[in-house]
Order: sequence, then C-alpha cells, then structure tokens
Amino acid sequence: MTSKRRSANAAALLTAAVFRDAGDADRALLTGELDNYVIDVVGDRQMTLADVCDAGEDIVYVAYPEGRTVKHLARFDGKDLWRKQDDIVSLQSSWLSQQGRLVVEAKRADDPELGVREFDVISLYLTSKGVGVTDLTQARPIEGQERSRPLRRESRNLVGVSIKFVEFPGLAANRGWRIGTETWLNLANPDIAICYDILNRDVDESATLVASLFVKMVALDFQGALVDLVSELHRAQSDHG
Repeated sequence: MTSKRRSANAAALLTAAVFRDAGDADRALLTGELDNYVIDVVGDRQMTLADVCDAGEDIVYVAYPEGRTVKHLARFDGKDLWRKQDDIVSLQSSWLSQQGRLVVEAKRADDPELGVREFDVISLYLTSKGVGVTDLTQARPIEGQERSRPLRRESRNLVGVSIKFVEFPGLAANRGWRIGTETWLNLANPDIAICYDILNRDVDESATLVASLFVKMVALDFQGALVDLVSELHRAQSDHG
C-alpha cells in the first residue's frame, strides 16, 4: 500500500499506529518485515527502506509537518510569542537535498497527542541497520553551514553578527528563518533584497536606519528594533531641541 500514491498516507499512519501500540518484542519482529516499505524522498522520488540502506548514506534526514505544535518565537515587551516552524523544516530539506543528502518526506497525524509519526517507523528500521537518522523538526544541521553575502562594516555593526544574507530562489516567498543562533535572510525575497542594497550603499543615515530596523524585526529582534527606534527619537528630539 505504501507504494501507491492514493493509499500511501493512510498506510503510513496505520503502520505508525501499529508500531506505537506494539510491545518491544513485537516491534522488533515487525521491523524485520519493512524491507519493501516505500517512503517519499525529496525530489519527488520513492524508495524502499532497503534501497535507502543500500544507498550507503551514513545519515538520513527526515522531514515531516509538526501538526498543531507551536514553539517559542521571541519575547517582546514582557510577553512570549509563539509560532509554527514548518517553514524551517522546508528550508533545511531544500538545503540538504541541494547538497546531495538524502531527505525523507514523512507523514504524521495532525494531532501530535496521538503520537502517530511515520518517522518512528523509519527511524526504528534504519537505526537497526546502522544508519543514522536526524529529525529535522528538532535538529538544525544546517546551522553555520552557509556563508553570508558581504555587508559593509557600518551596517554589520547595526544589524549584528548573527544575521546572514543568503539566497534561496525556490523559497522567495520567505523573508527569513531562525536557524539556531543564526538568522538567515533570503535575498530572493524582494523586501530583503531592497534592504540589503540600502545597507550596502553609503546612503543617508535615515534610510540605513530604516533598513536595519526592518532587518531586526524580520530577525525577530523586536526588543532591539524598539531600542534603536527610541534612541533615534531621542536623538532627533535633541537635534531640534
């Protein structure tokens, strides 16, 4: 059933439910029967789990939607903000596949409380065969792996060292992503491209300040943007006082 597009999703979730409810002995027995289990791989491909093992990969990356799970976004004005982070999973999948790594697109039940994830089936099988498995909803393997486009020193001092200007044309709708301690801003997005151009030119201070404030807000540094804005307001008041 997993090899047929129409039934693949239901078959994956049913299998995951069986593994979730099975005891350790039964789970080990069932794992041995999964050689012909078919999974989706980034690039609109399908492979059996046995084929994945034969591919010689030391680590296989698995991406899947997080359902209704939310994670901490930022703290602003004493309040915590939250968001879904499936967009970061998509970025990591795209980046890793471009590097020639094998990325599996797994299924899961939308309700995380059900605990039905195809990832658990895939991980159990592959680890039993000595293949490492990385969960892209939890790990950030691409952190530190991309260099930023150059930025003039004055602007770099304004926006900080954790901001990286990168380009992903296939994900142009996304302005940026938080990757661990880094923020990647996507130059394929028109808004980010304009800001980058302003920050890299010796234009008037007000345009540079506006661009740096926009970058900080996209990077979720709301508190930093507010501090800069208040400082500029005080400076303007002093100049006219």
